[in-house]
Amino acid sequence: MRIPKILILATVFFSGCNSNTQPVENLYSLPEGYQLENVSKVKLLEELKEISGIFWKEDFIWAVDDEYGDLFQIDPKSGEIKTRVKFGKDQDYEDLAILGDTAWVLQSNGDLHRVTNFLQNDPQTEVFEFSQKGKKDFETLVQKPGQNSLLIICKNCEWDKKGESSVFEFDLTTEAFKENPVQTLKFDEVAGMESVFSDQKPTMEPSASAIHPLTGDLFILSSAGKWLLVTSPTFSPKSVHALDPKLFEQPEGISFDPNGNLFISNEGQNKKPNLLSFPISR
Repeated sequence: MRIPKILILATVFFSGCNSNTQPVENLYSLPEGYQLENVSKVKLLEELKEISGIFWKEDFIWAVDDEYGDLFQIDPKSGEIKTRVKFGKDQDYEDLAILGDTAWVLQSNGDLHRVTNFLQNDPQTEVFEFSQKGKKDFETLVQKPGQNSLLIICKNCEWDKKGESSVFEFDLTTEAFKENPVQTLKFDEVAGMESVFSDQKPTMEPSASAIHPLTGDLFILSSAGKWLLVTSPTFSPKSVHALDPKLFEQPEGISFDPNGNLFISNEGQNKKPNLLSFPISR
């Protein structure tokens, strides 16, 4: 691990907040084991223009779109939609996690939709409401590493201070949210390091997260801030990486296959939506 680079990059995440930030071009990077130049891009169909969350399962990418209450099964090599399963009303769905044969879908208001039998194209959906009052917007859902619970991370929640994102836990055993945040991500936890950004400081606003299958680390993605944060399973920061907006136009989904190959999906803005894949280096 190249400690000096990690120390420099860490400030991208923990030093401030501004959505107009532009990273220094020569400091665009990916975490150790992945190279920006070693990328495959697959165009996705128009139905996935608003692709907002992805999850790898058994050689396919499953996805949700923030316009439709559908689960999409996608061939990661061709971008072809193999299966489309209706699980709920058309609402603002933001992320996806699949545990065994059960899909969990995050709505932007924090509600979780449990979808069973979706693999048999006979979905049964139950909604678990997030009861915290106030203005809130969530885009990130991930299983708590090593635990029987799910985590949702605020993108914009009125109770968070500037430069912070609170993390809430849903216990899969009790099928209930814990009342208070179990963690708060903060920009200023690592201070005084040289920023890789050329002018002002990056915004928080996490948009997706995934667990690395080989290390157990959390990879937390931000479309608004154009960064990728790597933390330990307990949210201790390891490295932060500025993302090239030419490649990562609107990155809203992240996942891994069991071998550690990395997948990131881009919503379609002025271009077609796409799926980026980065093979892991051995």
